[in-house]
Amino acid sequence: TGTLSLNQMTVGEAWTPAGTVSVDGPGYDPVAALTWSSTSAHEACAALALAGMRCSTGYAQERGGEWQPHGDPMEAALDAFARRLGIDTDGDRGRHPVELRFPFDPRLRRMSVVVDDGVVVKGAPDGVLPLCGDGEAARTSVDTLTARGLRVLAIAAAPVAGHTPRTPEDTER
Repeated sequence: TGTLSLNQMTVGEAWTPAGTVSVDGPGYDPVAALTWSSTSAHEACAALALAGMRCSTGYAQERGGEWQPHGDPMEAALDAFARRLGIDTDGDRGRHPVELRFPFDPRLRRMSVVVDDGVVVKGAPDGVLPLCGDGEAARTSVDTLTARGLRVLAIAAAPVAGHTPRTPEDTER
């Protein structure tokens, strides 16, 4: 979600089948208060945050003692979310470069990357969830979050099973 008063994007809540995390802290600073719905949610939310960060070119950076977005503010918010969950996003980008990137397609309403023998897809829920099989719980969560006025983004990841895809259609399965 965005904050009009600060003109910043922030991940306020993340849902996974294992549980949720609520984030209390505006902007791109890597420190915020986290509230977990269950003890099992941390690992799943960290995997979600890592996937979202890897499927982004924007990031948060500290300049003059203040954290600011570099590139797309939504992608910087995903980077800040990963940092808030303890992920060294700068180090991860260096250790795990993206092998293949398919930019956002406004018709499909999603984008994808191939990294570390896996694929990550990020986009509008109606563009990503149909690729994920049975996602009734995810669709219910999307409905709940949008009813609260939140902007919702879907992120999915899967192994490429030894076959490096070359087209978006081949990648986004």
